[in-house]
Parts: sequence; C-alpha cells; structure tokens
Amino acid sequence: MKAMDPCAVQGSARAPRVALRPGGRAGRWACLPLAGALLAGLVPVGGCASYRGEARTSPQAAVSDVPAPSGPLGFEQALALLPSRNPRLKALEAAAAGVNTAPRDAVLEAAGEWERRDWSHATLGTDLLSLLGVGAQPAQQALARAVREERLAQRLEVARSQARDLARAYAQLAVLQDPLPEPRLLDLEPYRRAGLLPASVWTEACATYAGWEAERQSAAVAQQRLRLQVLELLGCAPDAVLEPVLPPEGWPACPPEDARALLFARADLLRLAAAVQVADREARLMIARQWPTLAVGLGPTFDPLDPFGAVAVQWPLGAPAEARAALRRRDGAALELEAGVLAARHEAASARLALEASEAGLRFHRALYDGKHALTEAARTGAQVDRAELYMAVHLEAEELMAARELREARLACAEARVEAAFAAGWPGAVHASTSSRLPRAGQMRGSR
Repeated sequence: MKAMDPCAVQGSARAPRVALRPGGRAGRWACLPLAGALLAGLVPVGGCASYRGEARTSPQAAVSDVPAPSGPLGFEQALALLPSRNPRLKALEAAAAGVNTAPRDAVLEAAGEWERRDWSHATLGTDLLSLLGVGAQPAQQALARAVREERLAQRLEVARSQARDLARAYAQLAVLQDPLPEPRLLDLEPYRRAGLLPASVWTEACATYAGWEAERQSAAVAQQRLRLQVLELLGCAPDAVLEPVLPPEGWPACPPEDARALLFARADLLRLAAAVQVADREARLMIARQWPTLAVGLGPTFDPLDPFGAVAVQWPLGAPAEARAALRRRDGAALELEAGVLAARHEAASARLALEASEAGLRFHRALYDGKHALTEAARTGAQVDRAELYMAVHLEAEELMAARELREARLACAEARVEAAFAAGWPGAVHASTSSRLPRAGQMRGSR
C-alpha cells in the first residue's frame, strides 16, 4: 500500500493537486486508471475564477468627477447618499465582500501510477473529516463569517463618523448663514477734514472698518470650506455646485439619556462586539484543530486485500498551546468591549455637560453683544452734539466688533457641541439614516452567526 503525501491534506489551496508519480521505469502508454484519476482531479478546475476588469494603479486613473446631487439637499437626504457615493465606504464594502465565508482546508489529490511489472492503479484522496463536514472545517467557516461581520462593523463605524462630520457641517453652515446685523458705523470723514478728530481716534475707527470687512470675509470662507467638506463626503469634485437645505438653530436635539439605546446605536461598540465574536470563533477553530485529521485515498488497486489507495493520520502536536492562547485572546477582546461600553457611557455624560457649558457661554456672549450694541447706539445718538460722545462711540464700535466675533465663535462652538452630544448619546435619526442603504443594522450585527 502506497502512503499518501502528508502535504496533500494541509494548507488552504483552492485548486486540486494532480500528481503523477511513476514508480520504477515509467510506461510508454497511459493506462485507463491513470486517465481516470487525472480527469477526476481536473473536474473542480471548472469552478475557478477568471481575472476581470483592470486595476487603477495610478492616481491619474483614480480621478473621478462625480456630480453633486441636483436640487436642494437636506441633511437626511445627504446622509442617505453617503453609502452609495462616499469612496471610503464603498472601499470598505468591497473589503467586506472580499472575505471568503466558505473556506476549505481540504486538498483534493488525484494520483496515478504505472509500472510494467506491477498492476497499475489510481487514487483520489482527500481529508475524510472535512469531506463529512466535521473536524475544523465548520469552525473555520464560522470564523470567516465572523471576520466579515467585523469588516461590516468597521464600515458602520466609519459611516457614523462621517455622518457626524456631515451633521457638524450642516449645523455650522446654519450658524454662518444667519449673520449678525450690519453695524451702522459713524461717518467720521467730515470730522477728520474739519480737524475735530484726533489721529488716534481715526486710527481706531479705520481698524474697526477693516475688522468688520475681515469678519464678513471670514464668514464667507468658513461657509465655503464647510461646503467643500460636504462635497468631499459625498464623493463630489471641489467645483461641484451644492444647494444645502440648512436646519434651524438648535438642531439637532440631544436625545434623552438611555443606556440601552446607547449601546445599540454606537457603531464603535458594535465593532468591539464583532471583534469578540471573531476571537471566539478563532478559539473554537483552534480547539477543533487539536484533533487529528484522517486522509483516505480511494481507488481500484486490483487487490482485494487493499481496498484503499492510501490512509494517513496527522496529529497536530502544538495545537493545544494555540488553543489556550486563542482563549486568552477571546477573554481580552471581551474585556475590551466592557471597557468600550463604560467609556461610551462616560463620553455621553461628558458630552452632555460640555453642551450645557457651551450653551451657558453662548447666552453670556449674546448678552454681552446686545449690551455693547445698545451702548454703541446710544453713543452714536449723542455723538451728533457732544465730541466726547463721538470719541466714545468710536471706541464702542471697536468693542462691538470684538463682541460680535466672540458671539459668532460661541454659536459655532455650541452647534458643534450639540452635534457631539447627540452622536455620543446614539442619535437615533443618524443611526437610521446611516444604515438605510447597504450598511448592516445593529440587529443584523447581533443576530448574525
């Protein structure tokens, strides 16, 4: 009886291995058993994949001008377009689809032998346990499915991060779209010509004029940069035209505190849960690989006392240590999930406190601006009859400018804090919009096996 090559049942080869092993002096003619073994070994080749498409291997070939969505675009509409238009999300989707969820370790070996003095024979061998669906094969396939779920969870996490950036852009665009009223600055040119205005007062007035102009330009540039950020998230070119429909002030509303809803809405926690599942499946695979493999080669040998072409048993000596290490890695992944849940709850509480502080600061800066504006208006009225009031009005106009600038920064900071608090609390609207296309839902992630 010929012993089967031990390498024939190892590895993760996809194509069958066909071996021609002539013993002694090879015959000049192929025999029928040899031809049958070769044909049986070549049958699975018909299921091989062929190369398709062309890879874009240069930055020039990767340039794509995706047009912006036509018509007005609200936040919910833009968020629903993220999965189908954002290049990074599409790349992560392709990476998840590239995980083979039905791997097979078994190798199919077809062998034939012809000797002049001995009977010719052919064998078709494989791992018997894998063929029967037992051993390490089910655990390996379960691990592959868990890896795919982890890739999908990573994509969902990136999608929520991009949704947060999109919401922040819309909230801040709404702030910049509602500028402060233009100040009614004094016309000091007649006073300067008449010699009634000191040079220091004129210099301060010119700085105030320039400051208001810089404030308008700064707001316009900030709006354009936020529009570019929205275009990038939607996969559009920088010169695309965007018509955003901006939300009202005070958007989004921070959801009430709900620990259970928070755990199901946070994509980073879903990713950690998927990592635990992967570690658990890996541990199960390592445990299954502790058992020996049985390889049997079947074929006609023309010998009634030798019904099998070959029988081989392989015993993995280092598998128990690998299994124990995999169990420790699984326990570590579970502790990472526990730490992530605790951090998420503290992050939600901290973001809510930061929002309260930001709203308090906004109320202060709004009251400060209103007070400066009222004082400036009163000084402008008295400047027509009193030169001291004129000098005071010029100085108050500069202070009004500083108060207006601080108020704008406070409004932007409050809008950002409101978005951060809403997402830290698991903003349900954002979760639904992020998963409305091809992203996995939280229930699907938890229910997959």
